[in-house]
This record gives sequence, structure tokens and C-alpha cells, in this order.
Amino acid sequence: PGTEADDLPAWHRILGLLLTNKDDWRKTVTIRNGFPKADKKEPEDVQELRKSMKARHGELVKKLSSVPGLLDAMRFSRILPKPVYDEGQWQILTSLFELLRLSVAQLHLVFRETGQVDHTAMMQGALQALGPPDNPTDLALSLDYRIQHLLIDEFQDTSLSQYELIERLTAGWQPGDGRSLFLVGDPMQSIYRFREAEVGLFLKAMDRGFNDIKPEALTLRVNFRSQQHIVDWVNQAFPRIMPQQQDIANGAIAFSAATAFHDAGEGEAVTVHPFIGNNKEAEAHRVIALIQQSLQQNPDDKVAVLVRSRSHLSQIAVQLKQANLRFQALEIEPLSHRPVIQDLLALTFALTQMADRVAWFSILRAPWCGLVLDDLYLLASRDHNKTIWSCINDEQSVAKLGTDGQKRLIKIRDILRQWLPCHRRTGLRSFIEGSWIALGGPACLDNETDLEDAQVFFKLLAQHDQCGALVDRKQLTEDVNRLFALADVNADDRLQLMTIHKAKGLEFDTVIVPGLGKIPRSQEGRLLMWMERPQAQGGNDLMLAPIREYGAEHDSVYNFLKVLDQQKDRFESTRLLYVAATRARTRLHLLGHVEQEKKNTKDIRMPDQRSLLYPLWPVVEDHFRQYLLENETETRGHGEAGENQDQQKRLQRLPVDWQPPAVTDPVMINNPEPRDTELPDVIEYSWAGQTARCIGSAVHRLLQHCQKIEALQSMATEKLVQRILLRMGMPRNELNKAVVKIQAMIEAIRKDDRGRWILSDNHFEIDNEYALSGLIDGRVINVILDRTFVDSDDIRWIIDYKTGTHSGTRVDEFLDREQERYRLQLERYASLMRQIDDRPIRMGLYFPSVPGWREWGLSD
Repeated sequence: PGTEADDLPAWHRILGLLLTNKDDWRKTVTIRNGFPKADKKEPEDVQELRKSMKARHGELVKKLSSVPGLLDAMRFSRILPKPVYDEGQWQILTSLFELLRLSVAQLHLVFRETGQVDHTAMMQGALQALGPPDNPTDLALSLDYRIQHLLIDEFQDTSLSQYELIERLTAGWQPGDGRSLFLVGDPMQSIYRFREAEVGLFLKAMDRGFNDIKPEALTLRVNFRSQQHIVDWVNQAFPRIMPQQQDIANGAIAFSAATAFHDAGEGEAVTVHPFIGNNKEAEAHRVIALIQQSLQQNPDDKVAVLVRSRSHLSQIAVQLKQANLRFQALEIEPLSHRPVIQDLLALTFALTQMADRVAWFSILRAPWCGLVLDDLYLLASRDHNKTIWSCINDEQSVAKLGTDGQKRLIKIRDILRQWLPCHRRTGLRSFIEGSWIALGGPACLDNETDLEDAQVFFKLLAQHDQCGALVDRKQLTEDVNRLFALADVNADDRLQLMTIHKAKGLEFDTVIVPGLGKIPRSQEGRLLMWMERPQAQGGNDLMLAPIREYGAEHDSVYNFLKVLDQQKDRFESTRLLYVAATRARTRLHLLGHVEQEKKNTKDIRMPDQRSLLYPLWPVVEDHFRQYLLENETETRGHGEAGENQDQQKRLQRLPVDWQPPAVTDPVMINNPEPRDTELPDVIEYSWAGQTARCIGSAVHRLLQHCQKIEALQSMATEKLVQRILLRMGMPRNELNKAVVKIQAMIEAIRKDDRGRWILSDNHFEIDNEYALSGLIDGRVINVILDRTFVDSDDIRWIIDYKTGTHSGTRVDEFLDREQERYRLQLERYASLMRQIDDRPIRMGLYFPSVPGWREWGLSD
């Protein structure tokens, strides 16, 4: 066949004769492949022809199999799709293009509303600002005159848009014109595909340069980090791991050997630790032993445990804590995995939703109560339709419990009876945090880090507060799952846990790489599969394929792009291994597992292609087979972690007679009698009627619980505003008019630039209804600030909301009078704040109904 697109079906049929369905060489052929058996009834020459054709097929396969790289090329050719889209694909693509245009427009609206953009938008904005190469903007011409030197680090992780930006900035540069372009990078350490990095661009720049500039390649071949034995192992292993040929389009990077600067160390530099079966506990136990051994032999050494994914560290972190080994782990352990957060989340769900039986079981099982399972069953098994809180208040149900259980339950019941009436009468954070403290939550914590994690949760809880209520439990759970536990505040840097990506650029005396046999989480099918591939001759290929419709046959274009994406992932996996191995100065430990064959337990399976162990397999296979021979009698999946598996976790709980620490005696302050000239507390609504007072209080209430401007409209629903007003004593005949006024005021705040700035979440140290106490002229003053924050200029702001209206025409005169009226009140606030904050302080009065604004400094 020829080499045109129309010849592809013929090539597919030929490849079907040479390869099996599993893409291996076809060693035998049958009638199914067009090679029927010789029939004795046929003439002898026909029989001989059939035999010779089979023999010639075998000889051809044998000859072709000896050609390096041919099998991979044939496998790739076999998945090539048709060169055109069918009608159904075009319809889906056209619809997706329209949808994407609308989505981009909506995204830009979100950017405007929030005042934020992502990195992609920044890059696109920069390219638009420079203009196309054939029609540069004034900015591009100005920068061309001003920019003389470009220094770009980590160039191996450049994206296509970043590469295009460099091309725009260097357009018109000529060799010898006094300008310089300096690119620094190591393509063998390109591991950021998830950030759109294209390592092929590094090769492209080396080969073609930028425009008329072709940089001179300078290769650093000396390893200044690792001892000679590690460098030698890397030089021997990675030519078998990484691709043999460079490929710009597919991102294949061949290995480049290095020379060690440091002499060889004593002992074994690289150790492989095989495991048969996926036993997380056994692997974690080995990691702990290696850490202890390293720190005992060299107390000043730094040890790092590097993994591909954060989830691979969960069991290791647990066993490190059990072994009392402190470690630093930044953004490794999800906050939701910490017991203190699990207890707080359960407490939040239970106290805000009385019917949540699971949450109530959790808080009764938590350390501050600690009911045993038998008592929980006796308490709740009688009636599955009753809430747990009803069971707790049922004396007959409580009487069924043991003596210890009764004491614990009654103690918790008495505390919750005091706090449950506070729900929706105070802020959500105050309600949950106060209940937790009263229950003895802080006494159940192990260390200061747990307390700091609890404070992170409470700050998040405040963001979900809508008039004292938790509206979206699911969103709170998702937000908690996105947070990470804080690092151990008492741990030094001798032991660190991190992902391989985080370790890039760092070095450690001993590096331990566990979980090599684990596979990353599978990706869901994409609605639109797309790929841009840089070409060696210049330009990029853009390939698109929509997801197949439900029930339809697999789409060949979509599958082709999926295979290309998986191939790039496998190439990056080899580079990820290289980064992990080259972090070690003295010792490198590699840990991974494979499974035994089900039919033949004396043999092992190949590692999963998605694991890091797969590319490493040619180097470490002998270690695993030797381990299997030496441990034939050992049950699969068991081993040295048996003692940990057999340990029974004990229920941790406070003693039944535990009491909170006694409150210290209050400080007695002899307040002097107020002087006649002293400013009395201003009562804002003393001049107003009942309706005006309720409206003002309701607006203050909504603004108090508003954490960011985007949430303001959703909070001011008609039903919620009515409920707030009724609780404040608003007469029903005036209710509807008051709701309209409040919603109009809220809408005015949303549209007002000053209101949006005041309620923006881009400030720092934001607090609403901030209570402050202190001494002024020997007298204790207690005040509450409507809102305070620190802006980007490091200025502390104190904002006071004034909901009064003004129907006259002289607005400025009205605002000036109000400023003088409340000046001393706000300056008193500022004087108290000055005692705890030495930043410059400014005060502001905000009138949302006008809208109006007055501001001044403490010394104005």
C-alpha cells in the first residue's frame, strides 16, 4: 500500500496479520487469518504452497521482530484513526464549540465580579496586549526597545502559551545586536504536564531557537549532589528506563549520563525493597524502620519520604505518629483525616441538624463523651424513627445504659441543653466553638498542631455562616476536604514527607520512595479530548475529539488521543522517577509491590503500566523474583506488619469525672465615675421608630454574617429577611414594606463600588462584629466594631454601618453632620485598636441607603 490517508485500511489489515489482538508478534497463523490448513484432497503443489506461505509468514515475523523500535511503530500505526470526522462527530464538536464560547464569556464575567483571574487568563491577556507577530501593538514595540536580556529558569516546564510569549518578545531580535536570551532547564526533570508543560518545546528551542535567535547549548554533566555510587546506579539504570530516542511531538526525552563530583560513600547506596501483595501496613512499617535506622546512625542527616501522590503517605503518617517520630509534611495530610476535624464536623452536623443520627452517634463516640458501642446500641435501638437527642432526653432509654455510660451521657446532655438554644441566636462559629469548648474538646487534643487545625476549621465555618445557620452541608464538607492539616509546629527538618513534585530542587541525605507499585486515580472520560503537539519543523498540531455518545461504539479519534496522552504520561513517569532518585545525597531506598499469579503462585505479574514500578521493572525485576524464591512459605500480603495489624485500637476518651480548668479570679478594676464631659455611648436608633430600628438591626445582622460580597444577595432572601424581622418584633402589617427596603439596601451595596470594597474578601484579618475591650482614661470600655480589616497597603480599617436614610438634596451636608456626630465614637474604637495594633488606622462611616461614605485617620 501507499502512504496516503486512503491507504490506512490496507495497512490495518496487514498489521492484523503480523500482530495479535494484544499487540504482540503473531507467531502462528490459522484459517481465521487467511491461512487454511493443507487439504490432502488438493493437488500437492497447492498443499506445498499453503505450507510455504505459513513458513514465509513465520520468517517475516522473525525478521521484523529483530528491527529495533518497529513493534512500537506498528502498534502506533494500528491505532491511527480515520483522517476525517463522521457526521455525528461534527455535530458534537460544533455544539461543543458554541458551548465553550459561552463558557469562556461566562468565565470572564466571573473574573470581573471577583476581581481575580487565573494564570491562563493572565497569559492570554499578555499575548493580546503584544498583538500578533505581523501587527505588533505599541506595547510590543515599546518592550522591543526596552528589553535587552531575557533569563528564563525551569524552561523544561514551559507551556505552549508561554513559548508563544517568548516568541513574541524576541520577535525582531538578531544575532549580535547586543541582546541576550538565557534559558536554563533540565528536560529529564520535566514533571508538570498537569500544568500544561510541554517538554518537547525544550527540544524544539534547542533545535530551532526563537525566530532568528538560536541559543548555544551548554550541557552541565557533573552531579554536585549525590555520591558516586548513586550516580553510577542512575547511569546504569535510566538508559533502560527512559526512551532511547528524543521525540518532540510525544515528549520523549533520552537519558543523559552524569559524572559524580563527590567520592563514593560506604555501604550500599541504592536498595530495592520488594513486597508481594499490596500490604500498605507492611510497606509503611519498613519505611518507619528505615527512618529510625538512618536517624540513629546519623542524627544530623536529613531524611525525606517521597511519593507520587499525597494519598500514598496516609498509612506512613499514622505509623510515624505511633512511633513518636515528628515530621514536617506541608500540604500532605488532608485536614479531614485529622480526628479533631472529624469530631468538629460531626458536632457541626449534629447540632445544626437534630435528625442526623450518624452525626449524633459520632459526637457520643467522640473523646469528650466516649460511649462504648453497647451503650450506643441500647440507647438508640428501641425506636429508629426517633432522633438521638430525643433518646438522650428519654429517661427510660438512658436507664438501660451501664453506670459509666449513664454518667457520661447525662454530663453531655446537661452541657448541650445549655448550648442548643443558642443555635441561630449567635454566629455559627461562636455556637459550635463554644459548644466544643464546653464539652471539653480542647482537652482531647494531642498537641498544639491539633489546636491550630481546629482554628482553621472554625475560620472556614465562619465563611459558611448565614445568619447563624449552616445552609450547605455538602459545600462545607467539600471545602474541608480541600484543606490540608498544618505541619507539626514542634518538628524540625530532619524528617520530611512530601510529593516528588514538591521535592524538585531539594536534596536530602537519605531518600525513601515507597508506593512504587501503586497506581494513580483513574481519570473520568473528558467531554472533549484535545491535544496540541509541537512539531520539530515548527508550529503545533491541534487535535480534537468529542466523547462518544452513550451506547455508541468507541470513537477511534478519541481513543487515539487518549493513547497519545497515556504515552506522554508514561514518558513523564520515567522523569518523575529520575527526579526522585536524584534527590538523594547518600542513600536511596525504593519500595514497591507486585501481585502473584493466581494460577501459578511461584510466579509474579508484571506491574501495572500506570505505576512507577512499570518503567523501573527492567532494573528491579530480579530483586522481586529473588524475594519470591526466598519467601515462598510466606502468605501473600503478610509479613513484618503483623503485630501492627493485630493491635486493637482502644477507645480514647476523657475520664468520666473530668472537669474544665477552674476560671481564674477576675481582675478587679475600680472604674471612676464618668465625667460630665465624657462622651456617652451613642444609641444609633434612639431617634427612630420601631420599624426603622428593626430595619437597621436586620441589615446589620445580614452584613455581620456576610463573609464576601458574592454571598450577600443569596443571604437576603425574602423568607430569611421576614424571619429576622419577626424575631425582632416587627409588626406583620409593616413586614412586606420593610423587606422591600432591606432588599433594596442590600442590592445598593452590591452595586456600589465602595460597598464591594468594604465587603471584599481580598483584605486581611477580616472580622465582623469584632468585640473589643480595653482601658481608656482608667475606665474599662467594651465596644463592638461592625467590620474591621487590613487592606493591601497595611492600613487597619474600622468601618461602621449607618442605615439611616436621607430624603433631602444636600447629601454632603448630611454626611458631614453624621461624621461629626459619630467621630468621637469611632475614634474611641480606634484608640482601643491602637493598643493591640500599631498599624496606621483609618475609620469609615458607610451609609448603604444613600449611598454615602466618610473616612478619616486617627490623627486627622
